[in-house]
Amino acid sequence: MVLLKQPDNGMKMSKALEIKIDGKLFGTFVPPEGSSFGVMMGNIFQTHMKVQVTTGTREEEWYWKLPDIAENQEITFRMVEAEPGSGIPPASVVPVEAEELADSSS
Repeated sequence: MVLLKQPDNGMKMSKALEIKIDGKLFGTFVPPEGSSFGVMMGNIFQTHMKVQVTTGTREEEWYWKLPDIAENQEITFRMVEAEPGSGIPPASVVPVEAEELADSSS
């Protein structure tokens, strides 16, 4: 087991998501500082599983898409600590529309 250590520079650590596929580390997904993450999974046509990791801020939404998970493959999730800005960069970053920001603040 690999544990990420607190950095010497006093930087605050973020809660991050570590994903392994068939026992091999696929990646660590680190949300923006102060944000949380979410995972959505679904079996598509009952032939394979799709997994998407999401996070974001009030200004933007971040998305990662994992490779298709076939039947009998194993996927594991673990919450770890990581430095903000480390990990796999998001596959897409979508700005939150001004109307959505206005709706969320009311």
